[in-house]
Amino acid sequence: MVPQHKTGGAVRLSFDGGTLVLAGLDEALHPAPAAGLRFDDRLSAWRAPASDYAAIVLWLRSEGLEYVDEARA
Repeated sequence: MVPQHKTGGAVRLSFDGGTLVLAGLDEALHPAPAAGLRFDDRLSAWRAPASDYAAIVLWLRSEGLEYVDEARA
């Protein structure tokens, strides 16, 4: 998947309320690695179960997307 719909700036990965939040990607770009990803209109960001952390990080790296990992423990 080509990151054509990436918004400006780096993608930000963080925890919020026990879930992962992937901010900085357009709603039109569905990050495929995690089936649990859902677009949260309230945040204008993707949200996923915390268990999808590794799959999301690997996907970001494979796509060559710059990201800030605020979720890493």
